[in-house]
Amino acid sequence: MNKFFKKIIDETPRDVQIFVDKYEEITMRIHQLLKLKGLTQKDLAELLGKRPSEISKWLNDGHNLTLKTISKIEAVLDENIINIPQKQSFNLFEEDPILQGNKSFTVFRNIQNKEEEIAFKEFSSRPLLAKIA
Repeated sequence: MNKFFKKIIDETPRDVQIFVDKYEEITMRIHQLLKLKGLTQKDLAELLGKRPSEISKWLNDGHNLTLKTISKIEAVLDENIINIPQKQSFNLFEEDPILQGNKSFTVFRNIQNKEEEIAFKEFSSRPLLAKIA
């Protein structure tokens, strides 16, 4: 990698790097859905009651898309753009020496296919996790 670009990346705050990555993933997903459905940005604008220039700004100019806007796009396209892992909270057992002093923790599980379900079941059958899975 070019030293100049590496320096820029190294000096960019982590939250900005995360924003850029997430923004790119979200806009790529919207473009993917439009293509799969045979729609254009102009079609999306009509479905949302917006001007095509506003949609272009959302998808091409680094616009900070709000969760409300993303939800509206998901609604008109009838597809998920953002997938949130399922959240499950568990109470832990005080007698477990590894977990002593902790009252609970959260396990995030976002299973999208059969292989991941099998892997999760195998992982959760471990003695410590068998109590909570």
